Amino acid sequence: MSKVWIEAALNGPWGRERQPGIPMTVDDIVADGLAAADAGAAIIHLHAYDPATGRQNDEWETYARIIEGIKAKADVIVYPTIPLAGSDYASANAQRRFAHTAELGIHWGYAIYEPGFTRLGAALARAWPGVPMPIYRFMFSDEFAWGFPPETAYLEAHLRLLGSIEPRAPWMVAGLGVDIRPLIEPAIERGGHVRVGLEDAPWHTPLTNRQWVDEAARHIRGAGREPATAMDVRATLAASHPRRK
Repeated sequence: MSKVWIEAALNGPWGRERQPGIPMTVDDIVADGLAAADAGAAIIHLHAYDPATGRQNDEWETYARIIEGIKAKADVIVYPTIPLAGSDYASANAQRRFAHTAELGIHWGYAIYEPGFTRLGAALARAWPGVPMPIYRFMFSDEFAWGFPPETAYLEAHLRLLGSIEPRAPWMVAGLGVDIRPLIEPAIERGGHVRVGLEDAPWHTPLTNRQWVDEAARHIRGAGREPATAMDVRATLAASHPRRK
């Protein structure tokens, strides 16, 4: 049986007001990324910060330092966020907002906060037939009112829609302000993957990023499966490129 991807979302845009345990300096983010990789994460997602202000900093050079710091010691896939709406990077123009992704290179992926995001994302991918199949991250929440709470019936609704549009697409359960653990085993049973970490976890969670990854790995092994390596993830993604002739 195929292995299950674990993605660790290390910090998010929250600052320490909502999530006191998040790493913010380059060194701390690298250390948390390495700890998550050691616990079984094959994919690391992160936001860069300006330690002086405690707010997100989207200069691509900062992301490059973090990515290089993690990948120098662990074979994992590392990718950054995009600038927040309303920031100076986001409000100037699309070229500036996505400049760091152009410099660093990323695989297409969508955060699916509402069902329409799946439909729009699939339409966008069809408009660019040479790109690899995007990854769909179903974003559940307890703290926010958008989207679905983390219940199996709502996962089924996401999957019915995705199955009618892109039945071969890789997908995972994720969220913001959510304890995703109740959905880990249902996701595995249905062929999905898992994202955990301090970006996604309930506010003021006592668990560290490594402990969230440990929890995900425990559920995966409890379901009779094993966490994937970065090599496993790359092999799956390579098989979907190009996605259409």
